[in-house]
This record gives sequence, structure tokens and C-alpha cells, in this order.
Amino acid sequence: MSSKADINHIAGDIHYVALGLTGRSTVLTIHDLNHIEKLSGFRAALYRWLYFNWPLKRSAAITAVSKCTRDRLVGMFPFIAAKIHVIPDCLPAGFEPKPKRFDATRPRILQIGTSPHKNLERLAEALHGCGCVLHVIGPLSEAQRLLLRRLQIDYENACEVSDADIVKAYEEADVVTFLSLSEGFGMPIIEAQATRRVVVASDLPPMNEVADRGACLVDAYNVTDIRRGIDRVIKDEAYRCKLIEDGVENVRRFSPSLVAARYVELYSSLLAR
Repeated sequence: MSSKADINHIAGDIHYVALGLTGRSTVLTIHDLNHIEKLSGFRAALYRWLYFNWPLKRSAAITAVSKCTRDRLVGMFPFIAAKIHVIPDCLPAGFEPKPKRFDATRPRILQIGTSPHKNLERLAEALHGCGCVLHVIGPLSEAQRLLLRRLQIDYENACEVSDADIVKAYEEADVVTFLSLSEGFGMPIIEAQATRRVVVASDLPPMNEVADRGACLVDAYNVTDIRRGIDRVIKDEAYRCKLIEDGVENVRRFSPSLVAARYVELYSSLLAR
């Protein structure tokens, strides 16, 4: 990366490189704040300064991938309020509409992620007696495996999957669940919508912000409400089809061309200064 470029855009988890770049031409994208909120003590202070305080001060413009992330950032670092913009992530390549006959008798449910905030344990409790097949992508802990067996849930598990495998998993699914408790964006929601799969997601920001009307939103802390949402999308065909159509409409907001145009506009405004 050249410090003499017209625009230097830091889009990955290397915020600290802003310290070696020309501040007036640097754009910094923040995807989430999960790490800063989990650390404590000296490590938290060092991480806060090296990854956030100094890079944020050095950057001419900052982008957050959701309104939720922007609001959390401004709450922690009020000095960025005048130079932060919300520009969402875009839909990755490879996700296209793939019609599939819905299996209401033994639906296949796709769950992406197994870390604590992905909320797999509550999903498992909600699926007890559902008669579904749960496809989990991500490493399962022994405690999670024991829970799934205790609840007699028929499940499949895959780790270290390729991009093609991920796309195939969406295409094979009947329902995609994304009951996360904390995210910067919520990519599985738009990946599922683009594939024309019905989504059950957390009624929490940024998930409800990203999904808009194209998902069944539930209380992700309430097992009963999660089960209610899953039962409804399985049994109510009209409701399910409406969510899928609203999802197809919603995902257009995240097309690569629209997101790129937002960045071009931002770059042009910096160059015009």
C-alpha cells in the first residue's frame, strides 16, 4: 500500500496501518466491534488505541457497514461523528436465485457459525421435536454436540468449507437461521435472501436493519419465540413466500454496483477538498 496514493482505503482488520499513511487521503472501514467489547485490562487498552483511537483520528473518512456499528462507534469515539458514513457490505459473488421445492415435512435448516454469540444453543432448544435436519457450518464444541444429541436433533456439521460449499449449503436449505446476539452486519441474511431462502433472524440491530421486511424476526433470547418463528415459516406457505419475495427486493440494496458507487462518491468528495 502506498502512502502517496490519491486514496488509501483500509478495508480489513489492519486498522493500525493508518498510522503510516497520509491522513487526508485515508478511508477506514469498520466491520464490527466484537473484539474491543470482549477484551479487558491492558490488552483492551492497547487494542483500543492501536486499532481504533489512533487510526480513527488519522483517517479523513470512516465507513461503518451498518447503522448499528456506526452508532456504537460514535458512542465510544464521539470525535468521529462528523466524518463517519454508513456504507454496507455488498453481496458476495456466487449467490443467485435457486428455486427449491420446500420440504415442510422434514425441512433442512442452515445455521452459519457456532461461536457463543451465534446463539446455536437456543436454536437447538427451539428445534427440539421439530423433525428437521439441522446443517451447522462451523466447529462444534463437545458441549454443543452433547446438547444436540440430548435434544435428539438430526444434524450435520461441516468445517473449513470452500466458497462453493457455502453456496451449495444455501441452495440445499429450506430455512436459514441467523439468531446472532451481536454482529457488525449479518452477511448470511442477504446471502439467503439472494438464494431465495426464507430467513429467521434476530430482532436486534443490525440483523433487523439488514433484513428489513425480508425475514421472520424473533426474540433471539427467547427459545419459545424462536420456535414460534420457525414453525410459522414452515407451516404458513403464504407468509413464507411473502418473506422470500421481500428478501429478493431487499437484497438489491447490497448489490456490488450500488455499494461501489457509494464509495466512488466518498472518494470523489475527499479528492475535491
